[in-house]
Amino acid sequence: MSSTIDERIVQMTFDNKQFEKGAQETLSTLDKLDTKLQFKNGTTGFSSIEKAANSVDFSGFSKAIDNINSHFTVLGRLKESVLDQIVGGINNVIGSVTNLSRTLGSSQIGAGFDKYTQKTTSVQTIMSALSDTEDLGDLSAMDYVSEQLNRLNTYTDETSYNFVDMVDNIGKFMSAGVGLKDSVSAMEGIANWAAASGANASQASRAMYNLSQAMGTGVVKLMDWRSIENATMSTVEFKEQVIETAKALGTLTEKGEIRKKDDSGNYTGAIGDVVTATNFNNTLSEEWFTSDVLVSVLNDYNEFYNAIQAASEQTGDTITDILGIVSDATDETSANYEEAKAYVEAYSIPLGTLSEKAFRAAQETKTYGDMVNALADAVSSK
Repeated sequence: MSSTIDERIVQMTFDNKQFEKGAQETLSTLDKLDTKLQFKNGTTGFSSIEKAANSVDFSGFSKAIDNINSHFTVLGRLKESVLDQIVGGINNVIGSVTNLSRTLGSSQIGAGFDKYTQKTTSVQTIMSALSDTEDLGDLSAMDYVSEQLNRLNTYTDETSYNFVDMVDNIGKFMSAGVGLKDSVSAMEGIANWAAASGANASQASRAMYNLSQAMGTGVVKLMDWRSIENATMSTVEFKEQVIETAKALGTLTEKGEIRKKDDSGNYTGAIGDVVTATNFNNTLSEEWFTSDVLVSVLNDYNEFYNAIQAASEQTGDTITDILGIVSDATDETSANYEEAKAYVEAYSIPLGTLSEKAFRAAQETKTYGDMVNALADAVSSK
C-alpha cells in the first residue's frame, strides 16, 4: 500500500508543476489580450465598446422581424382558412357520395317494389279505361297493357323522367277518349317537349298533370296554358307546331283563321283573326286548341322515339345501339355510313327533325338532381 501512496504523491507533485507552468502561460496570454482590447487604465476598453454598440441603430432590423412575424401570422391564418375549406370540401364530397350511395343503393329496392305496385295498380285502372275499339293486335288486353307500360318504363330509363308521374296521368288521357298507345306516346311527347324547352323533370311533371286536366274539357284554355308558361315550356317553336297542326285538323283555316263548329259539329268558315305565336294567348278563348290538336302535336314530338322503339321491337337492338346507328347514318366519314343509312331508311327513322332534337334533349340531364333521380329511377326498375 505504501508503494501506491508514494506513487500518487509523486504524481501529484508532477501534476502541480505542470499546472503552475500552464497557469503562467495563460496569464501571459491574458495580458496580451488586455493590451489588444485596451483594458488597461480601468474600463476604457469597455466604454469604447459600449459607445460603439450604442451608435448602432437596430430599429430597421427590429421592424423587419415584426413584419416577418406579422406575415407569418397572416399566412398562418390563411393556411388555417384554406385547410378548413379543403376539409369542409372533402366532408361535403364524402357526404354527397354517401347520400348518392344511399339513393342508388338499398333505398331503391323499396322504390322498385313501389314502382312495381304502381305499375300493377295502373294496369287495373287502365284495363278499366281500355276502349273496345283499341287495336290490341294478337295480344290479350292484359298483355297489351303490360307491353305499353313496359315501353314507357324503357323510355323513362333512357331519359331523366319519372315512370310513376307519367303513368298517373295516362288514365286521364284515356278518360278523354285517347287510346292507350297514343296516351303513352303523348306522355313521352310532353317529356320530349319539356326537354327541348329546357324544362326539368319537375316542370314536365306539372305540365303532364295540367294538360291531363285540360284533356277532360276537350280544349286547352288560357288557364291551362298559363301553367305551361309557368313551367317555361311555352316556346315559339311549340306554338308554331300547334298552329300548323290545327290547320291540318281543320280548327284553323289554311291561313290560320279561327273556325267554329255549327250545331251539327261541322266546322264553319273563318270567324276570327289569324292565329300567330304573338297573339296565341288571346285567341285561346275561341277554343280552337282542342285535345285532338294537343295529342297530335305531342305525338309529333315523339315521332323519332316511336320509330326507334319500333325498330328495337323488330330487330332486338337496344335503344342505345340504334342511336349509335343513327349517329353513323349522319356521319359520311363513318366506316358504317352506308349500312347505317340503309338501316335508318328501312325502319323509317326521321333524322334532323324536331322530334329527334327533342328526344336527344330528353336524354340529357339539366341538373345534378335530375341526374340522381334518373339514375335512381333506372336502378329501381332493375
